[in-house]
Amino acid sequence: MFNPEINDHRFNPLEMSQSLQPSREPKFCLCIPLAKGVCCGLMSLKTILIIIALIDITIGGAAIGIGVIAFMKYKLKLQLAAYVFICGVSLILAFAGLYAVAYKKMKIIKFYFAWKCIEVCIIPFFELIIVFVEVSDESGALSQTPTINYYIIVLTKAFLRAYFSYLIYSYYKRVDRGEQLLVEYGDRRLNKMIEEIKEEQRKQEWELELTERATSRV
Repeated sequence: MFNPEINDHRFNPLEMSQSLQPSREPKFCLCIPLAKGVCCGLMSLKTILIIIALIDITIGGAAIGIGVIAFMKYKLKLQLAAYVFICGVSLILAFAGLYAVAYKKMKIIKFYFAWKCIEVCIIPFFELIIVFVEVSDESGALSQTPTINYYIIVLTKAFLRAYFSYLIYSYYKRVDRGEQLLVEYGDRRLNKMIEEIKEEQRKQEWELELTERATSRV
């Protein structure tokens, strides 16, 4: 049950239900409606944004670790160094994203979204360049061209980054529109809260009506 005493007075679940109309919402890439959550609304946008940041921190930390090892044992090539640098930027912005979610710093979220959009293009580019250079180099670690599975993995990761960008954009826009409860709880949980409040109101109205009837009889 929603307790208005522990939430900002501006965010009323019943008023929030009026803001869930898709016709007035901005759209991602001018055609895709904003997300209301993930996994059929079971996971909120706030939760998924934290997960995205943790994924970036894990991948960025691993890439930096591999880059340090490659620099110490081998001659770190320019394209690999650039890839490690990009992952390092993602790592820093991921920490900034966690801070922004905790303290509602929307400007940082906006920068995080812009960077995720850039990642969609530049990371697959460097992943392909690194492989092609290694294959063409006689002293490279790869002796043959990668299979189709490698390209499928690169493409899948690019689509996943695009999806992450979409979720971050949805988070940013919904917070900007004042839909804090939807961001915090997700679509399904928020709708359940609204129904519980309405049911409680109906019970109170019914009890009030019974009281008025009893008073009128007296």
